[in-house]
Parts: sequence; C-alpha cells; structure tokens
Amino acid sequence: LEHGAVPATASALAFTGAAVCAGFQQYELGYRLGLAALQLPGDPSHYHECHRQFMFHNMVRIYRDPPTSGMPELLQACHQGVEAGNRQWASYCINHYCLRGLLAGLPLAQVQQAQEQLAPVMHRLQQEDAYGLFDSVRQTVAQLQMPDCDPHCLRGPFFDETQALPAYQASGHFSAIGLAIACKLLMLLVCDAFDDAAALATEHEALLNAPTGQLQTEFGLACAALAWLTHASPSPHDLRRAQGVVDRLGALAQHNPLGISPLYQLLLAAQHDTQNRPEQAAHAYDRAADAAAAIGMLHWSGLCNGLAARHWLARGHPRAAAGYLFDAQQAWRKWGMPSKVR
Repeated sequence: LEHGAVPATASALAFTGAAVCAGFQQYELGYRLGLAALQLPGDPSHYHECHRQFMFHNMVRIYRDPPTSGMPELLQACHQGVEAGNRQWASYCINHYCLRGLLAGLPLAQVQQAQEQLAPVMHRLQQEDAYGLFDSVRQTVAQLQMPDCDPHCLRGPFFDETQALPAYQASGHFSAIGLAIACKLLMLLVCDAFDDAAALATEHEALLNAPTGQLQTEFGLACAALAWLTHASPSPHDLRRAQGVVDRLGALAQHNPLGISPLYQLLLAAQHDTQNRPEQAAHAYDRAADAAAAIGMLHWSGLCNGLAARHWLARGHPRAAAGYLFDAQQAWRKWGMPSKVR
C-alpha cells in the first residue's frame, strides 16, 4: 500500500484478511480487508484470481456468514484457476467446495453428485497434497449413505484410513489427518457412538486444536466438545476442555450468529444436561434445533433433536421425546442417511 497497488496486492490483502481473522480474532477488520481485495484490480492473467477468491470466501466469510455462503464463488474460482493454469489453488477450491457441503449439512446425495462431477477435474490437476482432503470427504459422504454405516473406520473405495493416515503422518500432511478425524467424529456422533467419539477426540485433541483458519477447525472442535459432554462418564477434564470450546464458539457466535449458533447452542444444551440443569438444557436444545433448521444444517438438526429426545426420555417424558424423535427422523431422511431412518 505504501508504494501503490501492484497485481499481487489483491492477493496479499485477501491473505492478510484471513490471517487477521484466524490469528487475531479481528473479524470485522479481516472482512473489510477481504472485501477490499475483491474490489482491487487483480493480475491481468487471472492466475491469482482463484487465490484471492478462495481466501475471502473460504477463510474470511466463515467468521461472518452461514456455511453455505461462498460456495458458488468457490466453484467459479475453481474454473478460473483451471483456465489460468493455477492448478494448486483450483484444487483447493474443489476440496473446500465439497467439504463445505458436508459441513453445512446439505443433502448427502447433492454433495456426492458434486464430488462425482469434480473428481475428474481434481485428478487432472495432479495436486498430491489435495487428494487426501478430497478423498477422505468423498469416502465419508459415501459411507454415511450406506444402509449399514460403520462409523469406526473410514475405509472404502475412495479412502482407507489404515493406509492413508500413517502415510500422512510420515509426510507431515497433518491437515489431511485433522480433516479425516473431523469427518470420523461426525460419523461417530450421528451414529450415536458417543463413547468412541470421545475417545477419538481425546486421542487427537492437539491436532483438532491446530489452527487452519477454515471451517473444519470450528466444526471439528464442536464435534469433539459434544462427544466429551455426551459420552457415558464425562470426567472433570472432559468438562474443562469442552468449556474451552464453548467459550471459543460463544465469542465467534457474536460475529456469526447464523453460522455458529447451531454449534454453540447444542454445546450449551449438552453442558446444562451434564450439570443437571434440565430446564436450561431443554430451552437450549430448542434454540439449537431452531438455529440448525434456519440454515438447513440437516445433520446438526438431527443431532439436536436426537439429543433433546434423549434428554426427555431420561426424565421419564416419552411423549415429549416423541416429537423430537420425529423431527430427528425427518432431518436424517432429508440428509440421506438410511441407517438412521426407522
């Protein structure tokens, strides 16, 4: 800025906006920097256009907008990157376009269709560091749609954790490991395997806390905290680390109420349940379910209503629980998870 704008200025501003959001929690400043990056003229060759689009729509907007916001722009940025020959950032746009669909709770069939359409493009781009991210999400989406979904091992035609995770560990590809763990946590939670989810979250706590500046960090931490709060015997340590996530998401929800409130309110409800505050828990479950429904977050809606039903059944109110079970079933059906539909 001191010496005037150059073609790289737009990309630099977008990167700075993402860093300010993720590293310093200055969300409004980061958002303004990101918007400025989009308004500046970019590289005439368009080589870096997909980079600045990716930084804003994937690493800045997550702190202010619902999770589906920016998905069309990511797809467009992918096409721009392919046309300009920027294979690296085009592959990143594909990865996060598909991942965002899963994290946002869009219907699984819709996410799978996008993956099938984009898989040939991804493999033509030949970006090895992107394969692990794309393939683990693709396997998660496929596995969740199986009638006998087994959430304990992420393994199938697209991805095999028993082979991939040791290879990523050896090569230092920790972001791919973290994403696979977040996906597996989601699978365990939606399959009601809360004890196994808590054990997995504990084993990989440091990796889940590693900053990425992207939505999978907040989502993975929310899944971990939910597991620590809902398994059979939460320890004082479980409650303390869950509190850390609640505090983090509570602060973020002030800036992004639509996108973060479903996660935050469900953790509050589970906290109240664990601490034997039934009235506060009941209200928080309702707020969480309403917030998830408002943005079409189908998997989170299923979890909110399912845990609310468990809350009322544990207190001897089967009629109250029945309504929540019905809403949970509706969410699982719309999401496309047959093993949860009864």
